[in-house]
Amino acid sequence: DWRVPVGEIDIIARRGRVITFVEVKARSSGTVETAAPAPRQRARIVRAGEMFLARHPDFGTLFGRFDVMLVEPWPSPRFLWPIHIVDAWRPDFR
Repeated sequence: DWRVPVGEIDIIARRGRVITFVEVKARSSGTVETAAPAPRQRARIVRAGEMFLARHPDFGTLFGRFDVMLVEPWPSPRFLWPIHIVDAWRPDFR
């Protein structure tokens, strides 16, 4: 968890030249269509990601990506594997 006043990021991961900011969401219905965070929440995650990169300039040359990981709430009557939505959205830079 990366928490700053402008927002938070559940998971920050790096693989090669890609740094990924992951939003973890509990899914009760199992639908991927409702997985994307609302625009306001996406903006907060993007701002938190920008602050992370500003505080860790060594990562500034990496390609940034925003993913969503859907997990089932615990306890659950059924078991569903997490769903990883790669590149779930792109930030709107002005």
